[in-house]
Amino acid sequence: MDHERELAHTDYLTGALNSRSFFHIVEMEMYRSQRYKHPFTVAYVDLDNFKAVNDQFGRLAGDEVLRAVADGTKKYLRRKLIDHPEVMSQDICAWLDAS
Repeated sequence: MDHERELAHTDYLTGALNSRSFFHIVEMEMYRSQRYKHPFTVAYVDLDNFKAVNDQFGRLAGDEVLRAVADGTKKYLRRKLIDHPEVMSQDICAWLDAS
């Protein structure tokens, strides 16, 4: 059951939170931030010219770039990430509580 629950909340390619889970957590963190007067930050990373990577090297190479960026960012921030779905998975968002 835990594996199915994880699949329901994460992006299949990167293992990052999917948009529904990300925005649910951000909403809860914003409420907690306001309630306890703690700072709250949302970081947004855009991968410039990502479409060119897909066009020139193929979708598999683009997928590898997304996985590498998501993995590196997760390790650096120690927070869950999301591929922002409105822009063809070329952007990544992260929340940082008490930042």
